[in-house]
Amino acid sequence: MGYSPEEVLNTYARQYWVHPEQRDQLVREIQDKDAVRGKEILLRKKGGSTLWASVNAKQLKDDQGNFMGAEVMLRDVTKKKQAEELMLTQRDLSIALSSICDFKKALEICLDTALKLEEVDGGAIYLIDSNSGCLDLVVHRNLSTDFVNAVSHLDKESLQVKLVSKGESIFQPYAKMASSFSYSCGANRKIVHSAGIRALAVIPMSDDGKIFGCLVVSSTATDQLSSFSRYCLETVAGQMAAALSRIKIDQYLRSSRHNLKTLFESIDDFLFILDDTGRIIKTNPAVESRLGYASDELIGMDVTQVYPQNSQNGSHAAVRQTPISSATFHPNSIMRPDDHLMPRAGQAIPVETKINQGIWDGKPAFFAISRDITLRLKAEEAKRISEERLMAAIDAIDEGFVIFDKNDRLVMCNNKFLDIYKVSADMIKPGAKFEDFIRKGAYRGQYLDAEGDVENWVTEQMVTHRCGGENFEQRIYGDRWIRIAERKMEDGSMVGFRVDVTDIKRSEDLLRNALMEKEILLKEIHHRVKNNLAVISSMLNLQIKNNANKVVQESLKESRSRVRSMALIHETLHQANNLSAVRLRDYISKLIRDLLSVYEHFSDQFSIEYDIEDVYLDINQAVYCGIIINELVTNSLKYAFADNERGIIRISAKTQPNHEIELSVKDNGAGLPPGFNWEKTRTLGMRLISLMVEQLHGSMKASHQGGLKTVIRWKSSLQKEQCHD
Repeated sequence: MGYSPEEVLNTYARQYWVHPEQRDQLVREIQDKDAVRGKEILLRKKGGSTLWASVNAKQLKDDQGNFMGAEVMLRDVTKKKQAEELMLTQRDLSIALSSICDFKKALEICLDTALKLEEVDGGAIYLIDSNSGCLDLVVHRNLSTDFVNAVSHLDKESLQVKLVSKGESIFQPYAKMASSFSYSCGANRKIVHSAGIRALAVIPMSDDGKIFGCLVVSSTATDQLSSFSRYCLETVAGQMAAALSRIKIDQYLRSSRHNLKTLFESIDDFLFILDDTGRIIKTNPAVESRLGYASDELIGMDVTQVYPQNSQNGSHAAVRQTPISSATFHPNSIMRPDDHLMPRAGQAIPVETKINQGIWDGKPAFFAISRDITLRLKAEEAKRISEERLMAAIDAIDEGFVIFDKNDRLVMCNNKFLDIYKVSADMIKPGAKFEDFIRKGAYRGQYLDAEGDVENWVTEQMVTHRCGGENFEQRIYGDRWIRIAERKMEDGSMVGFRVDVTDIKRSEDLLRNALMEKEILLKEIHHRVKNNLAVISSMLNLQIKNNANKVVQESLKESRSRVRSMALIHETLHQANNLSAVRLRDYISKLIRDLLSVYEHFSDQFSIEYDIEDVYLDINQAVYCGIIINELVTNSLKYAFADNERGIIRISAKTQPNHEIELSVKDNGAGLPPGFNWEKTRTLGMRLISLMVEQLHGSMKASHQGGLKTVIRWKSSLQKEQCHD
């Protein structure tokens, strides 16, 4: 007890008892029984700690036999008493946890048990987050709210987590540990350090060598927990870990059973569990609801009773042919795609059945899953009909149709394709490579352009084929022409068409020859018309030379110019490649050059300027336009300029919106006399101009500011594609 003999002598026994009333009770027992053996009492040691002692005592009497005292022997039984207390604690903990399924409740019981141990007055249990590796406080006792907030979450890089992960218990004064600990984000360290805790213990909890949490307890009574308290805490923590692991496993199994039950009941497929004789052990609700049997009717039923007669040799036979036993069990799987299930009332349901072997309630069993394939069969039938219709439609078209896969192997083609390439039709089969059958076809003489150089021809064909996208023509046996159109798809496959264009090519040749003959004939006509007009022009020349009358000569010259303007049209068309259109720029240039030759005696007194776009006219409009230009330029030459006056004549022709053409002739001469009216003039030239504008279905405007400007607009009769040489 820590006292010396001198300190004990002459003292009262009562002062060493933790519970003095027990001393009076012991004295009475000694008086009544003469002796007491094995009485356990709690004594106070020097320094304030306690110990348990076992008392053996007997009476001391005087000579008269009166009670005068007792002889007492004490034996220290503290360790024995502590062991008993620990065993009781463990027993109580086991009993409490044996009926607990709630994990949170179990944690609370474990922590409350730890707090019953000597010197412990506060604590908490942490669990490791399996995903993040952090420690999270789950339950706690006798800790302030601020302190709990400061230590509720510990990052995996914190010192606490690193210490726990080592798997060793830690017993230290709190002040020594708190300064190096990490705390939750935003925690106030002053609150943590001023919590009043003096001693701290951290005991990891593990299951099968894997740490899943820790028990943390504190003491405000001592700076260092006693060895017995440490031993008790580690013992209880180990018991906690085992119990918590069991509860977690129970929860997992319970959850798994629930999930399995939910899955079992939610499957729309027909699920049968059969014994090794083919009798039904269990089914899912889908079997009961869709086949119309109650659960108790199905249990023990031979599985063949739910199959029509014509398929009873299907799944049931598969079961019969797969003997299993607990001694010779090998997992196996059998797929039955042509089974039917027969409801109690109704039409047979087509199913696809998969059978596996396994264990059910410790015995070998079959697991059969039948899937209703009614919709799939309907879809397959609809697909088959659709494909047949598509193939019939493809075969009905009068063009060759072919599909190659991404490896350039034939997927399908129609009869027309085979008919086009009949020389190599025996090789054109699904799976055949495009390169192989065109090479063999070339060696058989199917492709006329390949003669004498087959391999180079095949190489060129493969380059064109792989690119796809461009149409081209191919000459094959029988001097036939095939137009080929191929398109590459996103998946690398190729879709192609083959059109026999032999008749089209022949028609084009006939048309080309006819057009050539027509062009020759038209050129001959233009040549003859030009010659006839030249004869007329020559006759007018003779008349001019043989007539002395100046007025008559001028009139004949004007007529000759008009004839010459028409002759130039036919001369131009005779020399041109395009017999339907006249290029206005060239025509006007020749016309003015010819016209100036008539007035060459004063041609140095004026100049001609051109601003003519690339405009084309048909023959009729060209004739009208030529006569108009001839008359307007002649008028300018004759009347616009005074003697010795330098003149300019500007001729312009431009295209306008709406397919219109604008022609203008402008001079810088005297202009029109005052009061001049186009519509009332009686001169032949002006009447011709008005008549030609009318023939063009056009309009004419004249202005005489700074000379005479005449503007004529009309709509072109040529299409854009005709406007070329």
